[in-house]
Amino acid sequence: MRLKRMREEMLLAKERDELIEKALVERQLAYFLVAFRQLALLVPFRMRQRFREAMSQEQGAYLDKLIHDMLTTLAKLPESIEPDWLEKLEDEET
Repeated sequence: MRLKRMREEMLLAKERDELIEKALVERQLAYFLVAFRQLALLVPFRMRQRFREAMSQEQGAYLDKLIHDMLTTLAKLPESIEPDWLEKLEDEET
């Protein structure tokens, strides 16, 4: 029943022209993530410029580490997501 419902929803979305190709989504996400990474890597530099003497070397190094940890987590995102996350989400909603 669930599979049938999902198929019907997909066909309805296709009729409404609400579906987009997976390749397009992947390209858009790649462009977004590249821009996000560049901005994230600039945060420590901008903080040092803004706060100059008020920001210690240790604080700057810690901020660098936090940014790199965040980007590492983001890079590992595909492996850290459970394959059936969408089904679990739908089960929680019902």
